[in-house]
Amino acid sequence: MTPAFFALLFVLVVSIPLWLRYQRHRRVSRRLAAQDDADTLSPRDRLAVALAYPHEVLIDGRVHATQGEFGVTGGPGRDRRIYIGDLWVRVHESLLESIAPYCTARVVRAWDKSLVVELNGVPVLPTLVAGDTPPENHKDHGVRLLGEHRESGADFRLRLSDSAVETGGLRVISASLIALGAVIVMLAVPSLHPVWFGVGSLPLVCGLLVYRPGSSVGRYEQGERLFRVRGRVSVADREADIPGSERIGELTGDESARISQMMINQAATGPVLSPAQKWPVVLIGNIVFRYPEHWLETLRERTPAVADVTVTQRGQVISHAALSRYNELRHFPPVDWLSHALVAGLALAAIAIALFCATAAYRTPMDLAASASAMDWLDGLPAALAFYGLAGLGVYHGVCAVVGLLRGRDRSARLARWLATQ
Repeated sequence: MTPAFFALLFVLVVSIPLWLRYQRHRRVSRRLAAQDDADTLSPRDRLAVALAYPHEVLIDGRVHATQGEFGVTGGPGRDRRIYIGDLWVRVHESLLESIAPYCTARVVRAWDKSLVVELNGVPVLPTLVAGDTPPENHKDHGVRLLGEHRESGADFRLRLSDSAVETGGLRVISASLIALGAVIVMLAVPSLHPVWFGVGSLPLVCGLLVYRPGSSVGRYEQGERLFRVRGRVSVADREADIPGSERIGELTGDESARISQMMINQAATGPVLSPAQKWPVVLIGNIVFRYPEHWLETLRERTPAVADVTVTQRGQVISHAALSRYNELRHFPPVDWLSHALVAGLALAAIAIALFCATAAYRTPMDLAASASAMDWLDGLPAALAFYGLAGLGVYHGVCAVVGLLRGRDRSARLARWLATQ
């Protein structure tokens, strides 16, 4: 028996249970989808689901009612699966105290499971309330959702520019195509094989057509959905600093419910933190929101304090009282040096790979570059052009990376002084 046979057998053994589990959930999920009385997610629930289940992808925005016995199956820790009746669900840890042997829930469908929006009458992230509804918890825990609106396309493009999505990402992709095509062309020259010239020319031409140092991915008519919330903002250096953290992990209810809660404890998401969350964190109420890291020192001097905050559906903070990412990016345009460094590295790596893999005809850079002036200049011209082109690309972007790095350091110092005045 060959290793390939055992590999195929292993894949089958692992994939069949996963396929059966997916098909089971798919049947139940289709039954939910057939409900005529399903509601749409309210703004409050839409934000709460995005914050509580940040890595899940929703199938739609419809909320379905379900009920059944609560159960946990599977192995230890996060391998456990949680069921309400025959529906596989994910329960946020803020709903632990609402677990009972028999549960009624409102869920929204995700790809391979359903996400609990409300369990036995308690909504996910209960400290997040809509409008002027007073939170039942302590005032320090409450977060009020004041409204929502759509971000303008200009503001969205401004935020994208900070992550180099519009220029840097496209630049690196096009440079990767250029480097790949150039390597294939340089290695194909000694054999003069037309097939390899064609293979190398395809990514090379595509990369040259796409390559624009200042181009953008596209125009956006509107950006993300934004929410305006109000709450007590604080900075926590450890879990004990989180309001209400003393209630995390408490077990209440009858014996059956306590056992269920003990089983679910490791499989559910934390009430305010993800396992990979870095300390310190910034909280509104007792919910963690993603603030720009360079705002942290400024916030320490101004918190705890109640403030109006604008956040995206993913929990990224756009504005906090007078602090605004839009004003910051307008006063201090982002400096992209990392993508320049990546392009320079790609060019140098392509030249090194070509020289390392080349035949005896090109053992040094001088041999490769001098082929254009030799008797067979027509045959060696593509390799020489590719070599000089990659070298020029590497030198240009290397200089841009160094200049951008120096400008970025100066920008950081000026930005810190500007934040202190806001």
